[in-house]
Amino acid sequence: MKNCNSYFLLLFFLLTSLHLNGAYNEYVPFEKNYPPLWAPENIRILDQSSDGGQDEIDFEFLDGNNKDRPYLLHTNIFTKGQGGREQQIFLWFDPTTDFHNYTLLWSQNQLVFFLDDTPIRVFKNTTTKGGSYPTKAMRIVATRWTSPWASHRVPVNWNDAPFEAHYQGLGLDACQNQNTSDQQEYRSSK
Repeated sequence: MKNCNSYFLLLFFLLTSLHLNGAYNEYVPFEKNYPPLWAPENIRILDQSSDGGQDEIDFEFLDGNNKDRPYLLHTNIFTKGQGGREQQIFLWFDPTTDFHNYTLLWSQNQLVFFLDDTPIRVFKNTTTKGGSYPTKAMRIVATRWTSPWASHRVPVNWNDAPFEAHYQGLGLDACQNQNTSDQQEYRSSK
């Protein structure tokens, strides 16, 4: 078995032009003992807003390289370029042994993160009380990248290459955004 020294999977769910009353889900397994790779595309995605105020919704998997610590699921929400809304959940299972369903239900009222049909986080829209909520156009990105800063400063062991991620069951059910001229409704079962 290969010794992995850093693990971080980042699933960006970036899709506001499709987001009102929509749900996105993905079955994702993780290869055991493989750290993620860094790619320049990640920087562009994180900084895609020309005004520096991107919106971003993340499922992130941290530190799956240490059998003494369980996998850590990190959810994060950026609005207008501001983060600080992270929540972490120690997984009660090993996500490398089977596919799991990660779903984001995004409506005008709240964001709900689901894991295998179980709600694990709710983020309410509090804009009427001075809070902020994701509203900008986004896209869906699933990627793996190295993050020693987020994984107890453990570097990647590049000798463990190749690094892989597998996805199945990509689905998107969404209503059109009322703030756009796009008149299409988006539905997918694959």
